[in-house]
Amino acid sequence: MARITGWTHLVFMLAFLSACTSSGTIVPVPLEISTAELSTPGTGDQAAGPFEPSITPRISPTDSQHACPPGSEALTLRETDFKSYPETIRDFLNRGGSIPTLDRALYQAGVANQPQAVSEADLDRDGSQDIVVSIFDPESLQLPPAGTLLIYACKSGEYQQTFQLDSGEQQSAPGIRYLQDINRDGAADLVTSLVTCGAHTCFETIQVIVWHNGEYENRLEGSSIDLPYPDIQISDDDADGFFSIVVVSGGIASIGAGLQRSVTRIWLYDPASGSWKPGEDIFSTTNYRLHVLQDADAALERGELESALVTYQWVASDHPPLDDWIDPANEQAHLRPYAGYKAMVVSLALAQNSGAQAILEGLGKDYPSGVEGRAFVEMSQVYWDAFQSRGPAAACDAVKVYAITHRGDILDPLGSKVFGYANPDVHPEDMCP
Repeated sequence: MARITGWTHLVFMLAFLSACTSSGTIVPVPLEISTAELSTPGTGDQAAGPFEPSITPRISPTDSQHACPPGSEALTLRETDFKSYPETIRDFLNRGGSIPTLDRALYQAGVANQPQAVSEADLDRDGSQDIVVSIFDPESLQLPPAGTLLIYACKSGEYQQTFQLDSGEQQSAPGIRYLQDINRDGAADLVTSLVTCGAHTCFETIQVIVWHNGEYENRLEGSSIDLPYPDIQISDDDADGFFSIVVVSGGIASIGAGLQRSVTRIWLYDPASGSWKPGEDIFSTTNYRLHVLQDADAALERGELESALVTYQWVASDHPPLDDWIDPANEQAHLRPYAGYKAMVVSLALAQNSGAQAILEGLGKDYPSGVEGRAFVEMSQVYWDAFQSRGPAAACDAVKVYAITHRGDILDPLGSKVFGYANPDVHPEDMCP
């Protein structure tokens, strides 16, 4: 296990405590990352050693005057203030300081960041090893503390600083997540992340730093900042040398977040643009009625009407049975008739008029006047009448008005007021395809 500084112990403890829900469930807090599962391009599931880039090894320049000083264990890193570390580290390397000595010195100075403070690989394809350093400011008052990430390259016989990434407001020092060739261009790429923690939950901003057009650039499109307590991995399932960035969210460590499910977001490498592009979110499998209803809404949004209809009918009928969260009677009284209403709307969109009429009649029998959930029957009748006389556009307009004027019976029971702020609210516009 990597050496851990005092602030890291504190961060781990705070994150552990904030991750405990009222039911005693502990949400994983990935602030200490294992680096023993890195894959080497072309080897599928085989694991490479920690931070061992699968690129061309160091090539010693034939002209000795262009070679940088060899590493020596005898030199020491002079004491300095945090702002001076970029120059201090550069001078240490140019005096012939070794990578292991630098790593130990940063830990002894109390500035070495997790999970890796120093690593080396050829990032710019010049045949020599570049040195990546991640340090945090010991005087930073935030948790995790702010800091910086530095890259040094051997140029014309001396080390030069070629890149610096500072933490932004309320962000941690950028950490070295992975350092290896993940786009098959013969140079190592740097996967880094910056942690932001609120009162209960931590998020991470991920970047993939690549040598592109003569400079370092972040080639990860989109954002990961909305995924709580992310588990960040790289994957090359087809062993073609192009790695994907796979991020699985943990849970929001607050009871107010309510009912939750994990989300997987995958960034696929696009050789044409040289960037990693995000795909659609993949939600974890669940048997909760609310989540299955959300899946039906998502299918409807994608235009998959047949799939949406089957799922709405499942929620409405409760066959096979679905799970409720806290208040089964109240949840079923709203989610089931809403799903029935949506099933009627989709049936009409599919020109299944007789099926839609049967759904409407069934809703009227299951939720007679005076029963909780009756408002969805009335809204269904509003849609049906307007659809028959004026068409689908007029029907949508009519139910939007109904939902707005009956918000407490229609919209509020379906969203965050009941199920917690981790769940989306339902709006009048959601009443129709």
